[in-house]
Amino acid sequence: NDARNAISVLICAMMMANVLSHIGLFFNGDATGFEHKTIHRANNTTKIWADWEVVLEMKKQGHPVASSQPTVTSTGVFIKSHNHVSATGDSAPFVISIADKSMADGVSDVVPVPRLGMNSDVTGYLAFHKSRNGTTSFYKWMYKEVVIPFICKVRKSLTGNDTDWAIYWIDGENIAMDPVLEDDIRTMFLEHHILVIKGPASTT
Repeated sequence: NDARNAISVLICAMMMANVLSHIGLFFNGDATGFEHKTIHRANNTTKIWADWEVVLEMKKQGHPVASSQPTVTSTGVFIKSHNHVSATGDSAPFVISIADKSMADGVSDVVPVPRLGMNSDVTGYLAFHKSRNGTTSFYKWMYKEVVIPFICKVRKSLTGNDTDWAIYWIDGENIAMDPVLEDDIRTMFLEHHILVIKGPASTT
């Protein structure tokens, strides 16, 4: 797998070198998540705000840490942050997904939140879905309303035009990739001169 990933990334890098007129037109999109669990132990309540990698690292270093396995009576909320950045450090408005079991299957509810971002003049978003994976309609919305406008804005500031090709590298799950293969989203990316690359898993 390491050899496959290395070769895939090398091929993509060679292609990008021939396409990009400015390094700032390389964009990366990825998501990271964690679960907030309430764990009952010895009549005390311990709240954990860390994903499993952090828990494992704390155990490795010998730091005391509550069990990462909740009891049957525990409550948990899964939160995922969808991050989009350029190679020159620009950041798109924050999009935070929250798994809410009360939501209907296949439905997402997106709520704008002023100043939820790296800069105080932007509006970020909270998105609620039934599962941590989100929905197809959510990803279509995110590509249309967040990703493409962000890439176009950065490109305009760097090159002054709308025709230089940009590259958007994503390490997405199937549910995130499926909309990219649909005609309307694929056409929108191409009309805005954006090439979408799906790298091997866990290489972003």
